[in-house]
Amino acid sequence: MSTSRYDIGAFPCTGCGLCCQIQGAIKQLGPLSGVSKELAELAASLDRGDGTCRNYEEETRKCRIYDDRPYLCRVKEQAENSPSMRATYLTFLRGCQSLQKNVPDLAPELRVTDALVSQYLR
Repeated sequence: MSTSRYDIGAFPCTGCGLCCQIQGAIKQLGPLSGVSKELAELAASLDRGDGTCRNYEEETRKCRIYDDRPYLCRVKEQAENSPSMRATYLTFLRGCQSLQKNVPDLAPELRVTDALVSQYLR
């Protein structure tokens, strides 16, 4: 557990797995979160050929290397290294919403709601 002065808890991931579909996530989240050229190149290297991370298990919507995942995939660490963890979480949550808009049949319990986003507007 981090003792960062910015620590506001774990990122409220819904587990939809859309961020693991690298090309779409980097295209939408990259400009918002300031993804560097190096991180974009790392994301491209993880692409299994269809825009999805080679470590993503579609059946479980989980990462095979979660404990050893790269910094690109560590939202909380990125937020802790930013001036405002709350603002970084908000940026990522809005990015999640943007990705989810393109998936109309996504289960409701996997959606990032406006109510969840509003918790980070305070």
